Amino acid sequence: MPSVIMRITCFLAGLGFVLGLGAAFLPRNIPFAIPNGLQAVEERLRFENNHPQDYFIGSSMLHRWIDVSYFGQITNRTVQYLYTPALSSLGIYLLLKNVVVKSNYTPQRVFIFFRDPELTRLSWRIDGQYRLKLWPMMFPEDVALYRVADYYNALVGNSTFIPLGLMTIVMRYDDVLRYYRQTGLTQWPGSVATRMTATISSLPREKLQSQLDQRFAMEGLRRRPESDAGIPPDTHYDFDRLQKYSLLPEMVTLAKSKSFQLCFVKVKRRIFAEGASPAPVQRRYDEALKQYLAGQGVCYIDLQNDPRIQAEFYSDGDHIAEPYFHKVTDIFLDHVKAVPNAVTQP
Repeated sequence: MPSVIMRITCFLAGLGFVLGLGAAFLPRNIPFAIPNGLQAVEERLRFENNHPQDYFIGSSMLHRWIDVSYFGQITNRTVQYLYTPALSSLGIYLLLKNVVVKSNYTPQRVFIFFRDPELTRLSWRIDGQYRLKLWPMMFPEDVALYRVADYYNALVGNSTFIPLGLMTIVMRYDDVLRYYRQTGLTQWPGSVATRMTATISSLPREKLQSQLDQRFAMEGLRRRPESDAGIPPDTHYDFDRLQKYSLLPEMVTLAKSKSFQLCFVKVKRRIFAEGASPAPVQRRYDEALKQYLAGQGVCYIDLQNDPRIQAEFYSDGDHIAEPYFHKVTDIFLDHVKAVPNAVTQP
């Protein structure tokens, strides 16, 4: 009969084998795959030490479009930028909230570079690999908002993955609804999470179910994924509908709470530099976005319609080739100077 020590030894050996086997399939950075706010805290310290008059936030649409240091030189202003690859609208909101607004320093201006219609695509780049990029921007207080965004992601058919701690549980559509009806996020009354929960819950269930059925239909399962440089489908350009489910109103509110000038800068997609014209639905979206921001007193710079940005400026995708960074920065500064009440000197 095996001794107690032998049983314990066998148990520990088996447990070690199971844990080792599981570890082989986990991401190498899994210890950081929780809302830890590390990037937000690090950036906030850098932000408070440098005291930039102009602060820039963006993805490669910033990092590979203009030269922020050169902008500071030609304007004689202190500048700083935060480049985050594949930055989503949720990421922009988190950085505004957890870096700029929570800081003890207030810049004069914050520029956010984007491609349309990214500002109103709540479900864009928040799941899968992008989830791990968001955790370092988030604090525990932001988990509710993230779950609302991921809930919306599931409802519109982009994902059925609901994050719970370090695990990800795959749920069917009805399970997703049941989970969020039970939790409701009502413990955050008056918060952005509550507002968005109430807004999303008003979506017609039959329409959502139909969208999910269409997305997972057999004929659509091998559809080629959307190119990063491609134009999103027309349904992503319904500004009046999507604005309600976006974080755009919260970004505007954050800027007003801290009294800095918020300026959204829309870059020019390569396809338009090559001679293509925006479709009517895209023009309507652009005009609606422009009117909305103007009504909120928010600066809006549209580089898409500037003929000086030509096809030869581009390298890969919608990125500008490095030799043209200064030229595009000069063009951008012209637009900044044209903004009413623009601050162009220290």
